Amino acid sequence: MLKKHIVFIKSNVKVNYIAKDEIYVNETCLGILKGIRLLKAYFNIKKKLPSIVVTLAENRKEYNFTLRNEFGLNIRKTPLTRIAQPKGTHLLLLSPNAYEHDSIYTYKRDEYIRLMIHEVTHIITRIISCGEENMPRWFEEGLSVYLSKQWLYEDEFKELVLREVSTNNIPSLMEIIQNRIYYYSWGWTVVKYIEKFYGKKMILEIIEKCKQYDIFKIIGEESNFLEEKWRKNLKKNIEHLFV
Repeated sequence: MLKKHIVFIKSNVKVNYIAKDEIYVNETCLGILKGIRLLKAYFNIKKKLPSIVVTLAENRKEYNFTLRNEFGLNIRKTPLTRIAQPKGTHLLLLSPNAYEHDSIYTYKRDEYIRLMIHEVTHIITRIISCGEENMPRWFEEGLSVYLSKQWLYEDEFKELVLREVSTNNIPSLMEIIQNRIYYYSWGWTVVKYIEKFYGKKMILEIIEKCKQYDIFKIIGEESNFLEEKWRKNLKKNIEHLFV
């Protein structure tokens, strides 16, 4: 039997938690509200956004239970790498209290705040695109890594790209699109390139239209030509990429 949650509400964020996880409630709200402000400014969103409900699962057992019984996902067991899952305007988080035994992560406040921004990016861009599955997953994860700045501060994103570009071991766009592990490690470099050369308006246009159209058709480039320019820009500017 799961424990009864305490409810904390601040602005348009509600957090469900148990007593021992109270120490993470303020950081959770701070990160979610920071993400909302960032996304509203980035996309110039004027309308009021729906409230976001966050549940801090006390352990992996509760995390999996909530995915099955509240999110309706056909999941028996999740890997230790999974600590967050958005669905609609509800975000499920594994409590940092459970990281030591139920995840591969160690709690770091700044990384936790960036995780909140990453997940808010999923929630808000899915609202903009009018659906959970309307954006290609590689683009959605790349955008979430990019806007949260995980790519700039966290070694799992930064060091891999630096190493692989220096040895000319850059994956193709097709590999990024088809391989889940590349969504996170390389997808952000494509998003950063699109923003730099086509602007934020193009990012927004992709989100709004990608259900109906191929991303590269929206941009107006053949994928092989864009890949060639993205690759060349990556190699040329690798020293200045992480600024």
